[in-house]
Order: sequence, then structure tokens, then C-alpha cells
Amino acid sequence: MRDVIVTVLYGYACYKAHMLRTLHRIIIIIFLSAAIAFGASADSPAKKPVQLPNLNDGEVFIHVNKITDTTGKSAQISSAILIEATPEAIWAVITDCARASTYVPGLKKCEILKKDPDGLWDFRRHTNKISPFLPTIKSEFRSEYDYPTSIKFKSAGGDMDTNSGAWDFTFIEASGKTLVSYNARVASKTIIPDKVIRKTLKKNIPKVMRTLRAEVMADQNKLVKTIK
Repeated sequence: MRDVIVTVLYGYACYKAHMLRTLHRIIIIIFLSAAIAFGASADSPAKKPVQLPNLNDGEVFIHVNKITDTTGKSAQISSAILIEATPEAIWAVITDCARASTYVPGLKKCEILKKDPDGLWDFRRHTNKISPFLPTIKSEFRSEYDYPTSIKFKSAGGDMDTNSGAWDFTFIEASGKTLVSYNARVASKTIIPDKVIRKTLKKNIPKVMRTLRAEVMADQNKLVKTIK
């Protein structure tokens, strides 16, 4: 009888551990959705020089560094990728609300709430829903545009924690490619350990960068076919 009880208790403990890990993964995906989008805090992070190891071979540079301060579980993210397209072509994809869900995990809706007539800034709302069993997460943010080289963003409300930074697009004439750099600072007050968050961001942000490149290249291929 004792063996049966031990077996049942062990099985129950394993089940609870599995459910907790699953919940952790879901929360992290929601957190990543807001982190990779244009969204959140008022202070822009200090940029670090972007290194270029193996970018010419199609790889993605990624560095996630721990930050200790009063904002909670914080991380400084630097990522970069080379895309064989002009900054203007990449800009067209990354600023298009209707296409944001193609490379932002868990994003269900993108809305432009207000915008400058000259295209210098706008306010957006992203609605994320990663699971029917979890509440909808919304983030609102102001983006400032320096066409076609830079997008800076900061929080304007919503449900997510600290998240600030910029996208930069640098055209390299010798190769005809654009260096796309993503630099951001994110902080979470969730129950997820900061080490787990950093590990997940390091794994998933390169996937986002590659998906963005695929979207841009799909546009380029359509353009070539149209010209022919």
C-alpha cells in the first residue's frame, strides 16, 4: 500500500512540474511577443557595437546580457542579421501593421491608434493571445521614425513590463545588403526566473530575425517576377 501511495504522489509531483514548465513557456512566449515588437519603456538603452561573426553566411548575431537594477528581471538584447535588400524594402515590411503577426510570436492584432501626417511617429497597440486559457495581453507604444534608417520606441501604456530600444538599418553598398540591428532592454516582473527568460530570448529572437528576412525576400522575389 505504501508503494502505491508513493507512486501516486510521485506521479502527481511530476504532473505538477510538467504543468508549471508548460505555463512558464507560455508566459515567456507572451513576453517575447512584446519584446520583439516596438514596445515599451521611456529610457532608450545604450547601444553596444554590433559584431558581425558569420553574418555573411546567413547566420544571426545574438547576445543577451543580464542587467541588475530596480526594474526586475532585466536583460540587454543585441541582435543583427544581413538581408539582401535595401533599407526601404525592409522598412516596408517592419512598419506594416497588417504583416506584424508574420514575424511576431503570439501577435493577433496590430492597430495604429494615432499617427503623424508626415510619418514621423505613431502610436500603436499590439494584442497578444498565445493561449485560449490565458488572458489577452495588450501593449501600447510610441514609435519615432527616421526613414529609412532607424525606428525608436517607448512605452505608452499596456499590460507588459519594461521594454525599450531601437531598430537600425544600415545599407552596405559593397554587398548590396542591409545590416538590420535590434537593440533592446527588457524587464519582467513575472514568476519566470531571469535566467530562463534570457535563455529563451537568446533562442527565439534569431528565429524572429530569420522570419523577417524571409518576409522581405518574398517581397523581393515578387518584385523580380513583376519586372520580368
